[in-house]
Amino acid sequence: MAKALSTSELRQQKMNREDFKKIERNKIILFLDRLLNNHNLGAILRVADAGLVEKVLICDPVARTDGKKAISSAMGVADWVPHEKVSEGLHILKDLQNEGYKLWALELCDDSVLYYEAALPDKVVLIVGSEMKGVSEEILRISDQRVHIPMAGMANSLNVATATSIALFDILRRKHQAKPQST
Repeated sequence: MAKALSTSELRQQKMNREDFKKIERNKIILFLDRLLNNHNLGAILRVADAGLVEKVLICDPVARTDGKKAISSAMGVADWVPHEKVSEGLHILKDLQNEGYKLWALELCDDSVLYYEAALPDKVVLIVGSEMKGVSEEILRISDQRVHIPMAGMANSLNVATATSIALFDILRRKHQAKPQST
């Protein structure tokens, strides 16, 4: 009969921390546009760790990775996920476009496409917005693609950390499927 692995069994399967710092990360950047909730910030950092994202950019004067709520939600991964707080979001996003990243705004718009139907670029910045207002109009305008998650029920949206998880892991699944398999 199957049994869940214990924390110590899971830890034994992990590489040591020095080697972990050196591994190549996925060419995915998460850009957090004006998050209002540090619980969501912590949850997104955990997802970023699980998905081995390149970096998390936090464009929010209020969000704090060292805040009590973020720390409790992140459960220690903030030390392992490259992240930084930024103030000039538009400028940074345009610089990333110049470096070959495609900007995907996760927002239901009149021209957005289903997240799993968008053509997958090699390097992507997944932009998620405020829990109350979504991605800012300025960022939506410069985004290369606007993508959304279908909402079949009565709710209009998902929690931002949940939506980030869905989109990120679909990107990772598609990138994995696109890699040539060694024989």
